[in-house]
Amino acid sequence: MKEIKKNTSEKTTFLLKAYGNLWLLYILFGVIIGVLNIWFPEILNKEYEQTAILDMAQNNPIKLIIMACIFAPIVEEMMFRTLIEPSHSDLILFICSWPVFLGAGFLPESIHWAIRLGFSGVVLFTTYTILKQLIATEKTAYLRSQLSKYVLPILITSSLLFGLVHISNYVDSFTFNAALVLLVVPQVIAGFILGWVKKKNIDLVWPMILHFMNNIVPVSIIILSSSM
Repeated sequence: MKEIKKNTSEKTTFLLKAYGNLWLLYILFGVIIGVLNIWFPEILNKEYEQTAILDMAQNNPIKLIIMACIFAPIVEEMMFRTLIEPSHSDLILFICSWPVFLGAGFLPESIHWAIRLGFSGVVLFTTYTILKQLIATEKTAYLRSQLSKYVLPILITSSLLFGLVHISNYVDSFTFNAALVLLVVPQVIAGFILGWVKKKNIDLVWPMILHFMNNIVPVSIIILSSSM
């Protein structure tokens, strides 16, 4: 049975409920981690810090705000939530976002971060515009219908990948251990809630807004703490 379309007010209400549930899950996870740390201290015996983020907060808070609260909510939602009951535009965004994200890593570090960010944005917009013209809506209809049959597996897989990608916040090279897995569980939880919002509210802009809301609180706390 097809879901009845929600109006903007209903979608906003659902977004706020999802945000509240997300923080409740964070608190529950924090309690579980506290218990685990008492019973199994050896699991969390390795200390990891988000060094790059802390450094940005202290030396370039504007960059941190733009990267974490604007760039990340837009690009990461394109990368991880576009296959959940996708529209034609969602599929095009998925195809564009991954090469831009991976290609950004090959840009020289000597180039100013704002220029690299602007370049990535131009490439993303240009690629999307070209592909939107080249790929007709009907050509993606079958793929979209097939993907829509597997919402839960895609939601779970994308949430796990979303969490694993954020391991890079704590280490420079790929490392996998129990401590790091536990550290990115909040990102996995967030990924699931963001995906659920995409499914229920349909438009990709809603998980982007929730992603911004999710990031702005810790980023503000980190910046305020580093300035004291």
